[in-house]
Amino acid sequence: MTDDDPYVYPGTSVLRNHFGIRDAAELAQRESGLTAIRIAELERRFEGNGRTQRAFLGQISSEAGHPLTWTGLDLERNIHASRESHRGNNLPLQEMLNDLVADDLVE
Repeated sequence: MTDDDPYVYPGTSVLRNHFGIRDAAELAQRESGLTAIRIAELERRFEGNGRTQRAFLGQISSEAGHPLTWTGLDLERNIHASRESHRGNNLPLQEMLNDLVADDLVE
């Protein structure tokens, strides 16, 4: 890179950043730490939404006469189905919920 590149600090190949860090290794370490923090925040938000969704789906399914039994819920399958649904593929979620419908339907 040249000294006239407006996107890097003069005399370096380090992109300008909000931290004012001019050392590439230090910036990479800071970015890595921030990425890990962000991922952890997203995972906590995902788990909270999962509890809310289970309560909501449980209530709706019971009122529709098709109560769900969460005792058969496989954690890994639930995570996979939720991620796929977030990506626009609802089939794994639909199949999982169908498997969780209690055998004894409410009349």
